[in-house]
Amino acid sequence: MKLTTVSTSQMGANTYLISTENTAVIIDPGFMCSEIRSFIIKNEGKEFAILLTHNHFDHIGGANEARSLSKGKIYISKADERGLYDNEINLSDRFMTPLEPFKADVIFDADETLAFSDLQIKTLWTPGHSMGSTCFFINDWLFSGDVLFRQSIGRTDFICGDNESMIASLLKLASLEGDYDVYPGHGE
Repeated sequence: MKLTTVSTSQMGANTYLISTENTAVIIDPGFMCSEIRSFIIKNEGKEFAILLTHNHFDHIGGANEARSLSKGKIYISKADERGLYDNEINLSDRFMTPLEPFKADVIFDADETLAFSDLQIKTLWTPGHSMGSTCFFINDWLFSGDVLFRQSIGRTDFICGDNESMIASLLKLASLEGDYDVYPGHGE
């Protein structure tokens, strides 16, 4: 399994590209770039999944184009689905970068396992930064979106953010057994 991190110049958001023999996963394609396009071309013919940790524009802005190019499916939590077509919720209006509305192909509930041909991805509902913020686990990799950063946490002052939910989510993450490499939505 191969993991590549792409940090976009816009908002410094991280996009994660994961490939196995039969599956290709794009986590949080906030903005389309040449590295993501190359990844899609290189993995042509594989089962593609575009996973969204939450619904903010800097994590979803390239998802629709990635789906179109890869013929893959977009996945988002039920609690964050509305942000795909509501520019107030996804903050694109606030940051003057309005998005064309789109819909996900797969809406998942809290704490599910997403199964692909040769890969399983566990989801963990971690609200606080948004109502439906979700962490993804692939083996000992934890993709935390904007819930957990290096020496920091995500903001809770945006629309649909909630400080009490964030505290509960952080306690849930702290109680996990095991040792994980954390891949956040921004930063190292």
